Formats: sequence, structure tokens, C-alpha cells
Amino acid sequence: MASTYIRPDSPFVWIRYKDTKGKWRNANSGYRKDNIGDRRQAKLVAREKTLEELASRPAQPGKTDFDSWVIPWIDQRWGHLKTVTPKYYRRYYLWWRKYLKEIGANTPATISREIVLGYMPWRKQHGGERNTAIYEMKFFGQVMEEAVQRGFARTNVARRLGLQKAEQEHKTPWTDEEIQRVGAELAKSDEFGWMHVTFLMGLFQASRLRQCAVDLRNIDLLRSLINYSNEGVKGGKGFSQPIDPDFAPILKAIVAQRRNSGKTTLCDIPPMPSIAWRKFLDSFGFSHLCHHGLRASWITRAALAGVPEAQSRRFVNHASQQIHSIYQRVTASDLAPIFGAIRQPNVNSLELLSEAKPCNDLA
Repeated sequence: MASTYIRPDSPFVWIRYKDTKGKWRNANSGYRKDNIGDRRQAKLVAREKTLEELASRPAQPGKTDFDSWVIPWIDQRWGHLKTVTPKYYRRYYLWWRKYLKEIGANTPATISREIVLGYMPWRKQHGGERNTAIYEMKFFGQVMEEAVQRGFARTNVARRLGLQKAEQEHKTPWTDEEIQRVGAELAKSDEFGWMHVTFLMGLFQASRLRQCAVDLRNIDLLRSLINYSNEGVKGGKGFSQPIDPDFAPILKAIVAQRRNSGKTTLCDIPPMPSIAWRKFLDSFGFSHLCHHGLRASWITRAALAGVPEAQSRRFVNHASQQIHSIYQRVTASDLAPIFGAIRQPNVNSLELLSEAKPCNDLA
């Protein structure tokens, strides 16, 4: 299993891992040890190395320990998908692998319902929120179901746990000043880079990060439409949306640059893009923001502009009003303009106050 370590003579985090031949290697991660964001990114690289190590192991017929079959099973069942599902499931397994090794339960036959339910408090101690743990526990239920089918366990003790998700955290919209500061910096330092492209797509089209890597063939500049394929959309249900007229000339320039560079997608999104965005926003002191907040900004602005909810939901591809409401953040300050639209009866309040007699008898 790959791991990170620090060398006294180096400013970077190093990674120790096994190559495809099973030989231990040491490599400079390229991430600095004096930056918390870089250290986190280095750990994620180590996780990917661990997954590569597990995937490269030859099949071991008859062995029931999880490491002998789970990763090959994930690749066999979901590896053909172009979505992020197999990637997420491999990462979910790494967390379960760490937990099960700590408690000494390495085979399906040793798993009890108590062990499964014990994952949630353990995961919380390791930085995972309730909903994250529930997603990972549902995945483990699929692992145990496969174990039953293979004869490695008698029953699936991870089924029907009855766990309720916590209320989803509301997204924080970006202010005009925050948008201008970040936009100006990205336009200067990363004009055609993936971060600037995802910023613009989030701002004008309310796009999720992964959604921004849309195939250039699906961008119809003549009809001013973006067509998102099933594999590029959360939930696997593709949709189309019109291009914001203010964004159209910028998008046209990006598409031309990408095609001239021999690229087939609007941007090349690296592994763990949220971590890169987190580090970038922290450098501005914007720890309260995330890229997904641009989606909340678009939805909130649409609501304030009087756009019917059915239309804004269709634009951002939200299936339900409940999900849509999580992103819509209209504050009390946003309501001030309504006084220009509401006309109260003409009342001279100063005259009324001057005529009013003080009431001294409070009995």
C-alpha cells in the first residue's frame, strides 16, 4: 500500500509505492510539505498508487480476502462506464480497506452488522461527514452482496441499514466582488486553462466541474446550444441548454483554441479538481466558497430576476424542487429592491406622528 513521507533534505512530500512488478519505489510527489493543500493532494496521489497496485495483482482463485477480488470486480462491473462511478467506488473501497484492516476483519465471513454500523463513527473520526459515510456504506452493501453470490459469506449483513441522510448543506453563492477578483486572476494567469474554463462554465452555464469537459462536437455554436451526453452528467441523464449570449463569444474563442491544439473536449480536468479549486480559493481567503457555489449563484440570480423556477430547473438539469431549493439562497438584503415595486398608500407619517398624543398612562 502506497504511503507518503517527509525527507528532511527536501521541501516536497515523497511517496513510497510498489510498481507493477511488485518492487518498492520512491518518488517525489511534486507537492510541498509546508502547504496543507499540497500535503492533502500528495495523499490522494498515494491513494491512486495503491489502487494501481491492487488492480495489477494477478487473480488469486480460492482466496476470499477483500484485496483478492474487490478491485477486479469493480473494474469488471463498472470499468466500462465513462462516468466517475468506478473511480468513486475504488476510493470507497480504500476507506473500507483501511477500516477493516484496523479492526482485523479482512474477509466477508468475518463481517458482522455491528462492524458495518461501526464504520460511520470511525469514518467521522477520519474526516467523513454522515452523508459521505452513508454513500460508502451503501457501496459496501454491494460488495457484500457479491461476496454472498461468490459463496464467501452466508448473508449480506450490510443490507437495509435504515440510515437517514443529514440535510444537505446549502451552497454559498459568490458575490460580484468575489467573481470579479477570481475571474480577473484566472483570465490573467490561466486564460485557456481548465480552471478558467470551469470558472466561466460555472458562472454562465451553472455547470458542475466534471460537466465542463464537454465534447467539442456537442457544442453547437450555430444554434447556440450545448448538448451534454449521458456519461458527462450527474445521474447519467444527458440534457441540452442554450448558451448565454454574453458567454457565446468567449466560448467560441475557447472552442477554436482547443480545436487548434488538437483537443476534443472543452478542457482537460485533472484528478481531484475540487482540491485544486480549494487551494486556489484559499489563496484569496475565500474559504467559504467552492466552484459549486457558482451554480448556486446562477440559480439565486435567476430567482431574483423573476425567472420561473421550472425554467431555471430545466436549465441546470435539476430533477426536483427540493434539490433546486438547496442552491437558491435569497438573503434579506436581496429583497430590498421589492420596495421599488410595491406602492403603499400615500401617508404623511410625520404629520401623524406630530398629531399623536403621548400616552403616559400605561396602567
